[in-house]
Amino acid sequence: MMTSRQNRKLQILLLLFFLEFLMISQWARAQDKNSSSLNLVAASSNNFQPMNLLDRNGNLTGFGLLACFLWSTAFVAVKTGLEYSKPLSFAGIRFMLAGLLLLPFWWKISSPFRSLLSNLRTVLLIAFFQTFVLYGLLFLGMTRIPGALAAIIIGSSPMISAIVAHFLISDDKMSFSKVLCILIGIMGVFVISISRQPWSSPTGFSEFIGILLLLLGSLSSAFGNVIVAKDQGMDPLPLNSAQMFLGGLFLFLLSFPVEGVPTLAYPLEFYMALLWLVFISAAAFTLWFVLLKWPGVKFSELNLWKSVIPVSGAILSWMLIPEEHPNAVQLMGMVCVAASVLSFNMVGSRQRHKAEMTKQQDMPAAPCCKPDEVATCSQNL
Repeated sequence: MMTSRQNRKLQILLLLFFLEFLMISQWARAQDKNSSSLNLVAASSNNFQPMNLLDRNGNLTGFGLLACFLWSTAFVAVKTGLEYSKPLSFAGIRFMLAGLLLLPFWWKISSPFRSLLSNLRTVLLIAFFQTFVLYGLLFLGMTRIPGALAAIIIGSSPMISAIVAHFLISDDKMSFSKVLCILIGIMGVFVISISRQPWSSPTGFSEFIGILLLLLGSLSSAFGNVIVAKDQGMDPLPLNSAQMFLGGLFLFLLSFPVEGVPTLAYPLEFYMALLWLVFISAAAFTLWFVLLKWPGVKFSELNLWKSVIPVSGAILSWMLIPEEHPNAVQLMGMVCVAASVLSFNMVGSRQRHKAEMTKQQDMPAAPCCKPDEVATCSQNL
């Protein structure tokens, strides 16, 4: 017999499944609407052309927010699954299944296996940074800290991504204003970390180690995102599917010597959480990789939408996990992190708009006639 707490979690997970079904259905309708021009998976092995998300209705922003909202719901599901499973095997199973879930969609793509083989180094690097290291550290860290705190710390990842992009992407440099925004975010993470009082008790030190693990995971994610942003030659669907499966496989194999042979005798609550995480991985990562590959979208400014993760992730954890409750320090840290990410990207948007206006003003006016029509034009004057 399930307890009332387990029944409540099952009802919540079913509600999340329903919400995701509605959002993915909206995505599919938008994809069909744009299929006459550019298609999400209509790509050759040499040149990827993503779906035309930049339409008049601002679907680009909508899909970015959708991906981040899906990620923000993951913290509750991860904490639920970790009540029954070891972290590495849990993460490995999640991403192997998520990678396999996308396989049926490969048939729409021209020569996906040839594309994978020709880009094998890129796939392996992304699998290592984006799945193996990031989620290995994330799941290990979440065994030590509450879900709401994890959401706030992960919400600072755009700051780390901006720093990495500054050194690795030539046209994505930080200005003085952006540096100030990053310092605000760092201050928020610092305040939260010190509030755990790592020097006072073993529990506080364990939570401090958990925070460090999540920050290292965010650093790994930043390197993975840079690789995706720089590589424009591969369709995001097989790329995401392959990197998730390989990264999950590496995590699952690592779990044997570290955690022992995993058992599968878990209650229904665990499998509901696992299925939710599988769907999140397949949908959110594919959306995000499409956005990262979109021409003209800057990697650091794309992280604007990640400002919703610490807010919605923490609120969902406080609402749905009975043991977790907000306190003043966490709220202050959450506000600092979210405000810094939002301010950072607002500054970036203003700078980009100003640069575009300057570029348009510097462009020479187009001639009224073609060169071979000058004589005719002069006669008509």
